Amino acid sequence: MTAAAYPALLWLTVTAALLGALQFGWHLGLLNTPLPFVGDDLGFDATSGAAAVVVSSLLIGASIGSLTAGQLADVLGPGQALLLNNISLILGALLSLSTPGGFWGMLAGRFFSGIGAGAASLYVPRFIAETSPKLIRGQLCTLNQVFVTIGILLAYAAGWPYAQGTAKHVQVLGHAVAWWRIMCAMGLIPAAVQMLGMSLVPESPVWLQWKGHTDKAVTAEKQLLGDRWHQEGDLVRGSDADGATEQLLADAERQGGGDSDRKAGWGALLEKRYRRIMVLAACLPLLQQGSGINTVILYSSQVFAMAGLSSPVIGSIIVGLIQVVATLAAAALMDRAGRRLLLLISHLGMGACLFILAAAFLLPGLRGAAGNIAFGAVLGFVVFYSLGSAFVWSCVVETKQQSLSEITKLLQGEN
Repeated sequence: MTAAAYPALLWLTVTAALLGALQFGWHLGLLNTPLPFVGDDLGFDATSGAAAVVVSSLLIGASIGSLTAGQLADVLGPGQALLLNNISLILGALLSLSTPGGFWGMLAGRFFSGIGAGAASLYVPRFIAETSPKLIRGQLCTLNQVFVTIGILLAYAAGWPYAQGTAKHVQVLGHAVAWWRIMCAMGLIPAAVQMLGMSLVPESPVWLQWKGHTDKAVTAEKQLLGDRWHQEGDLVRGSDADGATEQLLADAERQGGGDSDRKAGWGALLEKRYRRIMVLAACLPLLQQGSGINTVILYSSQVFAMAGLSSPVIGSIIVGLIQVVATLAAAALMDRAGRRLLLLISHLGMGACLFILAAAFLLPGLRGAAGNIAFGAVLGFVVFYSLGSAFVWSCVVETKQQSLSEITKLLQGEN
């Protein structure tokens, strides 16, 4: 199926939504390269507890944002929620770059940016899944992780002036402005563009139908799918003009209980036959977050500096570039190799790379080459992470409107 088979509005919808994933990655990687210079200007050491608080405030905000995002999306609609989510991201950027706020302004800015980034991590895959044609929905959903890595790479690349440690300030209207403040201001651009883009696209047809607006849901689906709306088999909802409404209602019924294990509801999760898969479903995200990926994304420049790499900033930029390439490759491999195999390779590889990284710092005989070893270990780590663990959340999207038995097959790697 070619892109030309679908109307431009579909691609505008997907692109506008993916700007949320890009912003998530941008804010994750934003302070990686300029952190020592931010500390110099705001009065804290880059290796101090104050620096850790500033960096981790983003993750605290992201936790709150992700926990509340589902309810807001149900009330407002995922599209409208994604549009309004930019208010938090814009506020975070403004607070981070403000001079009067100092340390506390940066702390508050990172917190609000985290709320927006965390919420976007749920809004984006949900909105894409609920507006995409069935035949390409899987590919479009994997773009969420791709755009997260692109955002991280852009944040690293924005720190290029710090590569030699000389360009601390630039002249703006006759005033010397710290480059890291310019980097914070750059975050306003994708937020403004996404607000404009999301105001031009339809709301999720699935959400509209769930709220009882069936006519609006069918209209939105027609706008998104164009001529393909009449053809059976490649639509998210509906197969033809006469049967679209009926199919929409049938899909809603499937969510509510179309077969035996759907009717069982939450009680089915306690059944012995599903216990193993529910443990897997709960543990995979925990393993992903516990793997150390956030340490790499947030602190790779500091890790490289401690290991003695000659140019930590350039090292981080290379890591970001490799992560984008590896994520694109993994997205192409996912359906062919199966999720279970890729997840096993991913976690085993990450563990091996972390072992090598630790050895570079701890073994006296390796200290002379610690910088190069650490660089290679981090590169390997992000490649293995991108291969499988990075796509854990896409499995959540793919379970939409499936029974527990179908979810079991998906997570066990039965393609």
